[in-house]
Amino acid sequence: REFDKVYMMLKNSVGECDAERRVLYVGMTRAKSNLYIHTNTTLFDRYRINGVEHVKDSEKYGEPAEIMLQTTHKDVVLSFFKDKKATIFNLRSGTQLKLDDVFLVAELNGRAVRVAKLSKAFVAVLRNLKSKGYSFKSAEVRFIVAWKGKEDTEESPVILADIYFEK
Repeated sequence: REFDKVYMMLKNSVGECDAERRVLYVGMTRAKSNLYIHTNTTLFDRYRINGVEHVKDSEKYGEPAEIMLQTTHKDVVLSFFKDKKATIFNLRSGTQLKLDDVFLVAELNGRAVRVAKLSKAFVAVLRNLKSKGYSFKSAEVRFIVAWKGKEDTEESPVILADIYFEK
């Protein structure tokens, strides 16, 4: 596939092994008109080519005051949703959610209902944010998508959310 513009964000990439160089090559050759490479190394410093602009930013950026995470299917426990179809279909994109330990909770008919369970890996991400001084601010339903496990006979609706944290 090719794209008009390609943005590559490379952290600590030095192109030492063939596999890494192949990945860089593939990424760079997908740009039809513009290629933007952002890196924190000197990997491309030696290449001076007409029409190629090198911009160095020496600014030291602090941690942001607010972070928003968008959950994916890997961030939730998919089997949690199997018997929750009626509950999930009461939600809409933008519905406010609360964080309760490893669950996302919605208020439905005046009561708090667990509508998603977060994966162990995602809970580890949340703990890491907490250790850096971030606290939960808010969450909302972003998407409701369908999922069907290999052994399932029907699809289950799955909530993918935006979760906001602040320092």
